[in-house]
Amino acid sequence: GIVSNLSGNVNLAFTQTVFESGGVYTNYSNGESFSDKSNFLGVELPFRYSAGLSFSMTKPFTFSLSVPVYSDPYFTDDFNERSEYIDWLGFLMNGDGAEEEETSSNTVSSFTWTASGSYTFKLPDFIKPYVTSFAVTGFSSSLVFSSKARSTASSNGVYYDEEWALADSNWRTYSPERTFFYPSQVTPFKVSAKISGTLLQISGSSTSVSKVPAFAVPLKVPDEFKSPEELEKDKEKDKKTDTEELGEVKAAERNDSYDSETAAGNSFSESGFPSVSPGISSSVTELKGLEYSLTYSITPQYTSQLNYQSYDEHPLYKPEDFKWSNLYSSYYQIKVPTTLSSKLSYRSSFATLSNNFTFNPVYQTHPNLDGYSETQAATVKKTDYAAKKLDLTNSNTVSIKPLLYNEVLKNTSIDWNTSIKLIETEFLGDVENPQWNYKTPDVFDDDCFTTHTLSGTLSAVEGKYSQTLTLSTKLPPQVEYYSGTLKFGFPFGNLSFATGIQQVSATDESYEWNPVQQSASVKIGDFTFTESYNYDLDEWHADSFKVSASWKNLQAAYVMSYVTGYDFDKDTMTWSSKSGKEFQPYSFSLSYASKSTTYYRWLNRISWTPTLSTSIVYDCLKPTNSYFIFIPGLSFKINNFLDLKFSAESRNSVIFRYVQRYTDYGDVIGGETNPFIDLYNSFKFWDDDSFYDSDQTSRKASGFKIKTFSVTLAHALCDWDMNASLTFKPRTVTSGAKKSYDYHPYFSFSVSWRPMASMKTEIVDEYGEWQLNP
Repeated sequence: GIVSNLSGNVNLAFTQTVFESGGVYTNYSNGESFSDKSNFLGVELPFRYSAGLSFSMTKPFTFSLSVPVYSDPYFTDDFNERSEYIDWLGFLMNGDGAEEEETSSNTVSSFTWTASGSYTFKLPDFIKPYVTSFAVTGFSSSLVFSSKARSTASSNGVYYDEEWALADSNWRTYSPERTFFYPSQVTPFKVSAKISGTLLQISGSSTSVSKVPAFAVPLKVPDEFKSPEELEKDKEKDKKTDTEELGEVKAAERNDSYDSETAAGNSFSESGFPSVSPGISSSVTELKGLEYSLTYSITPQYTSQLNYQSYDEHPLYKPEDFKWSNLYSSYYQIKVPTTLSSKLSYRSSFATLSNNFTFNPVYQTHPNLDGYSETQAATVKKTDYAAKKLDLTNSNTVSIKPLLYNEVLKNTSIDWNTSIKLIETEFLGDVENPQWNYKTPDVFDDDCFTTHTLSGTLSAVEGKYSQTLTLSTKLPPQVEYYSGTLKFGFPFGNLSFATGIQQVSATDESYEWNPVQQSASVKIGDFTFTESYNYDLDEWHADSFKVSASWKNLQAAYVMSYVTGYDFDKDTMTWSSKSGKEFQPYSFSLSYASKSTTYYRWLNRISWTPTLSTSIVYDCLKPTNSYFIFIPGLSFKINNFLDLKFSAESRNSVIFRYVQRYTDYGDVIGGETNPFIDLYNSFKFWDDDSFYDSDQTSRKASGFKIKTFSVTLAHALCDWDMNASLTFKPRTVTSGAKKSYDYHPYFSFSVSWRPMASMKTEIVDEYGEWQLNP
């Protein structure tokens, strides 16, 4: 309940350096062996190591710790992946040993120690609501270890690492000591907190408005005016309710608080007078008076960082050179974003005013820059100066709902929004003479007055019908902008219109229109209709139009667009672009996609799932590019015994030839023009006769082409698994300057033993070439 995780490991390796020569591995170089050593923060150890500690807790605060450590980058690659692979089937059949597999390097270039957590303080009631929450949202520390190669370079005949430089050159190449880890970056403390509360809160008096519906007064028809059939029905009803009414009367007599007026009302109904329903329902609306609240939120953040790297005054040539006092640089940053918010409301949401002041001070500096050159240090200091901020921003929102108490027009509102930079920090000086300019508000500067909008919404709602008109504008100093949106809501759909006009820029006083955007949707049961239309008011032309209709799994779509058209040259049989754009039909599509439904039989042991996806796309710009896609699929399964899957894709890219006779293009695509005959020809596998005068058979000339065809089979055989797959996908084969299609399928068949996956035999027919892969 407190410690959610605790795990650790320690690995020690007492080894000698392994050398490689001509594919032979040995622990001797020139007749000498070398015991591997390691170093931990400057302390030499007679072994290699890796270790790790992971810890996390949830009470009384959240805390997690992760501490991995490695002696050298090669430890994991040398010791943590020592599983051996033996091809047992190949060994038994051919007497061969295990074949060497290619393995990728798994060296560790760096690792990090991290500690993090959070804590929320439980506050006593006496400080609430002044302090409602106080939490350390996050605190963390980290230590990054980076790898570095040992150096053998010399300066003026003096070696940086004399022992390493004079050692056996072969040992320097293979020894794990050739690279070492050092602490490169330390984050001693990084913390963020949040404290919030309410400084002042005023709640006005509230009143209630009750709405009591009128009593229902049904008229009781006297018996003398009823027909014989109605009198007979009344007698049957009376017989059924006699017992119930008698029980109710007796219960009422025993009840001391029995309402005499209710009893009198019941007697009236028996005497033939109009009966009054005793049930009274009412709805109560609570109207609050003037309310005000003043809240605050403070989220301080602190980050510190120390960097250690090799530099001229304190180089790192070997592990022993590392010293905690040899700082490369240090850095810390302090942020204290503070928000003061007030909200004033009258009569609930009849009138509301929200006001927010956000103060964001930032302080950043690098106290130590020993590892930087003078030029680099100056650049860093200038960055620190520019990062220092004392910004203050104010935002306001005023909203009025003048018709709040009208059930139909209650969502009508007028909204005014502003956002202004009260103080903006700007760095003007240089490193030698840092200066800051604190800009004060300028209501005529759009960089200072970042938001200034006014909008009005007229909304009417009556049951499932609604109508909303929204008009909005940007006020000075913002660039002028006016927009309007009109929406209608119906029981089965909606309709909307939107457009706007705006000034091009602060320096360009001309105006440009936003496109008129219109959209509509209707949904009735399984039928859905959507439509959208955009009109460019600047260029005075339609820009786009799309309409789609769907019923269950069937969908049709038609698209028009303002694009460049194409002309067809019958002599060269090619398409060429027109000179300009125009609004014209773009595409028409008809598609169907079935839902994935699984059918079960025989106590749910047998199941099958058919699927189908198909579409026809007519390209209105280049009709010859129109196509048809047909993708069926079927999955059949016998529980714990057999899995069979079938999938295929057929595509016809010449469907235009079926309708080309009815167009002005002429016979631009040769072949069968009857789609049903062409579909039949695609199944004529027995036909070897040439198609008309060409060297193609009628089947090959058909426009219906199988793009992919695959069947997969999986069969469970107790401890064995049998898998087979057949994939047919025509591919283009290039031989010199000649290209042709290869129709050979890809077939694979394998049997594997579950307890030992290496006991496996696979037969593969890869495009006509049989292979046995034991």
